[in-house]
Amino acid sequence: MPQLAFVAGLHPFVPDAQDRDRLFLKLKRLGIATGKSGSVVHDCSPVSIDLRCDSRAPTVDIQHHFGIPAIDHLLRGGVGAGDILEVVGTSDSGRTLLVHLMCSETVYQHARSRVIYVDTAAWFSVELLLDCLRYAWSRARDPKDTASGRTDFGRLSASPALVDSADNDPENSDSVVMRTTPFARASLERVQHVHCATADEVLAFIAGVMSTPVDEDVDFKGYAMPRPTLYVFDCLAPLLVTYLNSSAQGHSLVVTLSRALRTLGYVIVAGRLVG
Repeated sequence: MPQLAFVAGLHPFVPDAQDRDRLFLKLKRLGIATGKSGSVVHDCSPVSIDLRCDSRAPTVDIQHHFGIPAIDHLLRGGVGAGDILEVVGTSDSGRTLLVHLMCSETVYQHARSRVIYVDTAAWFSVELLLDCLRYAWSRARDPKDTASGRTDFGRLSASPALVDSADNDPENSDSVVMRTTPFARASLERVQHVHCATADEVLAFIAGVMSTPVDEDVDFKGYAMPRPTLYVFDCLAPLLVTYLNSSAQGHSLVVTLSRALRTLGYVIVAGRLVG
């Protein structure tokens, strides 16, 4: 069975039967586990979330809201600065889709937001991100979806408002980004893709982010860019396995990486379950 789980603070939690039923109902509202014909994911098992996140006392810290009602509710409003939200799932659980949806909703709902997607396994997809933006746009036009908090992945389909139909010719060699309307293009330009092949490269990337002055953060045209709102790391586990099985120096690197992630602000770490 495909499995998808949320883990708060990198500490997995296995809910009891009552929690599983409750969380499964909320997950069904997301449209991930419905198993309906045409759904992206079929027969997905319940989401689990560390209940310590649910019982966390409200703080004055600004929380990042993903704009997906069921997920924000599970996270008691969102993710706080310094928190690490891990999305874990098997290869057929819809993990990558959910992470892309979180990215697209971030740049769609927050005009001054920016997402950096650190990809270690070539799972990042501009096409999938654009599909999620199409969904966000169509959901915004349907107040019933917004009120119910339901995410219907069956509606991840082309919308004339986001894609110029005249440029949908598959023979067209232009990139997906250039075949979008200015609205979608502006959102996509606030998602930066970074490839890291080793844990050392991830650490070097984080060090570079922390040492870059705000006024030097510019896009490829030289225009000032907003500081990153959300960081996504997909995924880190394969890069760390050798270090966990090695010397104390390897464990030290893992601890250093964990601390470095918390300095970034709002962080999602995607992980793959084997089995």
